Amino acid sequence: MKLLVTAFGPFAHFTSNPAQRLLMRLRERMGEDAATWVVLEVSFAAVDHFVETAPSGHDLHLHLGVATGALRPRLELTGRNISRGRDVRGIERTSAPIIAGAPEALHTGLGADLIDGFLTRFDGRLDRSHDAGDYLCNHLYFTSLLRQQGRSQVLFFHVADVDASPDAVPLDQQAEMLEALVARWREGLGRSA
Repeated sequence: MKLLVTAFGPFAHFTSNPAQRLLMRLRERMGEDAATWVVLEVSFAAVDHFVETAPSGHDLHLHLGVATGALRPRLELTGRNISRGRDVRGIERTSAPIIAGAPEALHTGLGADLIDGFLTRFDGRLDRSHDAGDYLCNHLYFTSLLRQQGRSQVLFFHVADVDASPDAVPLDQQAEMLEALVARWREGLGRSA
């Protein structure tokens, strides 16, 4: 089973994005050949280009982005057809649909057994969420879910903001969580019923 992992690079006050650092730790733990590893610029154009030209043949697209101020990481289960904010190129979007005529929301195709078991295993250190925000994390998640329908599974992992608080779940523990998730998914528990 082929895995694609993305993370956003620097933006705003994140000169070193925790999501990118988590991707690097995960790559160190799992090995260079365990996945295709991609760091994305924090811009609407870069995200749109990536989604349209993403390497094919991957069974799971796992996207990482920092949840500013969050103490615990979140499994995002829903991407919404909305984005707004100013990206690193200075392009600003308002609260308009990402894709006119597309559904208001799309949900991950990962199986409930995998999600529930994973949340139980890391109870108190990991949250479930149906709100990936309305900035580029959600933009990437929604467009990936839409583009990969029937091709690949897609999941977004919002990284705890280890730069904001010493109480945030450390990156090594978040890497452990993701490594466990990928292992369970590879065992075949990732398919929705």
